[in-house]
Amino acid sequence: MAAKVLDSFALLAYFRDEPGGETVEALLVSAGRKDQPLHMTDVNTLRSNIRL
Repeated sequence: MAAKVLDSFALLAYFRDEPGGETVEALLVSAGRKDQPLHMTDVNTLRSNIRL
């Protein structure tokens, strides 16, 4: 299975309960259950933290 990569907008949609947030939530739950990590670059992580 191909690795999944999140960007800052996906994470913000999840935290802000915006359209697409439920898709991100499903990815997070699936990753936790199957021990399949989701990836995110350092830059996108920082951008998410600044915008929250």
